[in-house]
Amino acid sequence: MEKKITPYQFTKISREELEKKNEQFPQNNPSQNILTDQKSLKPRTAKDLIYKMGDKEVLETLEEKFEVIDYVFQKSDNPIIICHSCGGDIKTNFFTSHTKSKDIIFCPGCYLNLPKCDNCGTPTKQSGIKLPTTYCSECRSKKTCDCCNKSISPRENNRITNIKGVYCTECYNFANRCIICSTPTHPTNDVIHIAGKPVCKTCYMRKITLDEARKLNLEVTQFLNKHFNIKKSYQCSIQFASFSALNPSEYDIRLGRFLKMSDKHFLALYEGITRERAIGILAMEYSKQILHLLNPKITDQNIIESFSIWGKSFVLKEFGEIDELLELQTKVSRYPLLKVLWNIERLGGITRIAEKIIKGDLTNK
Repeated sequence: MEKKITPYQFTKISREELEKKNEQFPQNNPSQNILTDQKSLKPRTAKDLIYKMGDKEVLETLEEKFEVIDYVFQKSDNPIIICHSCGGDIKTNFFTSHTKSKDIIFCPGCYLNLPKCDNCGTPTKQSGIKLPTTYCSECRSKKTCDCCNKSISPRENNRITNIKGVYCTECYNFANRCIICSTPTHPTNDVIHIAGKPVCKTCYMRKITLDEARKLNLEVTQFLNKHFNIKKSYQCSIQFASFSALNPSEYDIRLGRFLKMSDKHFLALYEGITRERAIGILAMEYSKQILHLLNPKITDQNIIESFSIWGKSFVLKEFGEIDELLELQTKVSRYPLLKVLWNIERLGGITRIAEKIIKGDLTNK
């Protein structure tokens, strides 16, 4: 199986080690990076530092080796994070989009201001002539199918809403979908089956452990409790479960839900789940509990579902998961109250939302 290169595979190095390496190379050494200032062996910017610290062999294998790499480690516990679009240092929260080969990082400014891909919603720069449609590098027309790798004509570039990539007609219509990300999968393309369900190799490589899931559980609950000023922390234990245990009916497709076993309730997550999916499920389930704590009289399922989806978007923004966040935009037509909640958040913040929940008036701004 071909090994995919991700930013996490870059060499970890301290500033002290970097300075020692600088002293070892004279200025006329041809192996010295071309982006380094010739008057000084020290990199001028974080972008220069990326190229100086990056593993050369890894750089050569990247599809676009002169692209700004997203992660550089000065110290293992203090990474410099570089925006994929503008190349600037990110000092605050950042947003992540996951692809087959790597994670792409955006600063808040580029995430908010760049035009979005018309297919998957990923922020993307427009270059050259402005076209009626905007596609990211993953969704632009290609000569091969992203599922089976067979040659396809320009007319056969099929796209799936919110899913990165282009697919031939056969894969678009008939290929099995990854149970995690819904990407079409091909039997010869290293598909892994977990509990009898297909998982693409990208999601399989990024699945989290039970310890990581429990850590996310703590972080999500603390974040929601803090913003809604809930003194008594509500937190459930986390366990992994098979797909059949989570979905007793063949019509259900859920990757997480509350289950009861031996008179104990716990939040069960699918055993092959990825980080962003786990965050989304935790946020939705705990948002329902918060809604009940603030106002037990609210029983309208439309309000409960709308609030839980809003809670999911609120948490995902904090954790910077673009792919899950963009998918929620498609739910507005089914849950009109969701747009109202986003407007309340924009105009009055979380305090205003909490006030309207307690009053039982979520339908108006």
